[in-house]
Amino acid sequence: MGISHEVIRQIKETVDIVEVVSSYLPLKASGKNYKALCPFHEEKTPSFVVSPEKQLFHCFGCKVGGDVIRFVMEMEKIDFGEALELLASRVGIPLRWEKEEGGVKRLYQLEEWAARFYEKNLWSPQHGYGREYFRKRALEEESLEKFRLGLAPPGWRNLLEAASQEGISAEELQEAGLVIQRKDGQGYYDRFRKRVMFPITDLQGRVVGFGGRVIVAGEEPKYLNSPESVIFRKSQLLYGFYQAKKKIAEEGRVLLLEGYM
Repeated sequence: MGISHEVIRQIKETVDIVEVVSSYLPLKASGKNYKALCPFHEEKTPSFVVSPEKQLFHCFGCKVGGDVIRFVMEMEKIDFGEALELLASRVGIPLRWEKEEGGVKRLYQLEEWAARFYEKNLWSPQHGYGREYFRKRALEEESLEKFRLGLAPPGWRNLLEAASQEGISAEELQEAGLVIQRKDGQGYYDRFRKRVMFPITDLQGRVVGFGGRVIVAGEEPKYLNSPESVIFRKSQLLYGFYQAKKKIAEEGRVLLLEGYM
């Protein structure tokens, strides 16, 4: 089974097409609408129009048009389901794929669930020390939200217990690299503990893994990454590239640095 029509409707009603398009293109107000140079063909005079009233876009030059989902599909070169996942993540709407689908989609779902779990911990009143760590590293709240930074609090089973309440099994979490099986085979424990968390995304903005950094100086290992999986290939990913790719295209250059910070 796929995603229900109700969830698709909810995404369309929640996502603002003007906000989404403006994250890709510089829009200029034109009466009730907005205009820009079309990203799908070369032109010197703007013929690309976005209607906030209708929540649609249309290019009068190349005739490409549609809703916000179609726009993301065209810009990212992805299919319908992938565009829905990207938009749902953008506005915090959980996509409930049937477990029977399994495979890659299930892994993406689990990584996204974990990212929300770590984000929620970071902003919890009882975990102010996580936000204090980032404040001392000179990060503004805007950056914490943009990069979806999080916190894995102390304890061996925080993520496991939260997952259990939502019907997610320990075996699934192990496949996603989020928990580790005990050496005696008797149970599992959280992979990430007492760490600030950096979600690692692919080119489409989907969470595929995590990097966790210790908060207390001297504890080892300083950085802990998710293990390799079907969707997480460390050598094929650049942290922050999804957030930076639009600006990279505009500037025509890249500044490459070591480490998440």
